[in-house]
Amino acid sequence: MKNVMLVFAVMCALIAGAGLSPGAFARDASGGSAGAEACQKDCGHCASVCEDTLAHCKKQGGKHAEAKHVKTMTDCLSLCKMSDDFMSRGSELSGKVCGLCKDACLKCAESCETFKGDKTMKNCADECRKCAQSCGKMAG
Repeated sequence: MKNVMLVFAVMCALIAGAGLSPGAFARDASGGSAGAEACQKDCGHCASVCEDTLAHCKKQGGKHAEAKHVKTMTDCLSLCKMSDDFMSRGSELSGKVCGLCKDACLKCAESCETFKGDKTMKNCADECRKCAQSCGKMAG
């Protein structure tokens, strides 16, 4: 929950600091476009995979459970859930949140890819890259 609140605070600060109105980030706020629906689906699935992979990492211990990696995965998980939520509500800020989600997903994929030979980690990296691609399209 702390991560979600931190991301929300950072997002608000970015918007305020840029002097932009919330409408500046509007995409298809109706949520009816195929791109928005696909992105929402990808975010939901990525969050689920990250959650399962995070449990795997905690069980594995060692490098899998190092603080930096766990934080990176938690950021991705939180932003995927947030993006899914913003898109499901047709928020005008969906595009901006998707941009943050894309960044978190790419960092998570890079972190997961360092665990060579671990199929769970590879699957997470693949899902994160897929989600990052969808979110990148929504972010503009």
